[in-house]
Amino acid sequence: MLDRIVADEVMRRARSGRTRPVLMLCAADTNSPVEVFCKLSSGCDEGVTNLAREVVAACLAADLGLPVPKPYLVDIPPELPAAVADPDIAAQ
Repeated sequence: MLDRIVADEVMRRARSGRTRPVLMLCAADTNSPVEVFCKLSSGCDEGVTNLAREVVAACLAADLGLPVPKPYLVDIPPELPAAVADPDIAAQ
């Protein structure tokens, strides 16, 4: 099962990456915020299908003991895009 976290702040776009991931600061169940590169469905060739494949691959890699970052499901509050200064990121 993936942990769910809530996006609090959009920090910047990644410097590389075909899916145009965005670095976000998120609130988790811990007292410390979590920084994650969030892949949005609008940046993927096949939308949510690609994201589902990413989740399966990340979970399989972790089960095999491969060194992968911890995967999360990121909830994006509906008011967050309006607070993003970069219009290209906000449009995603």
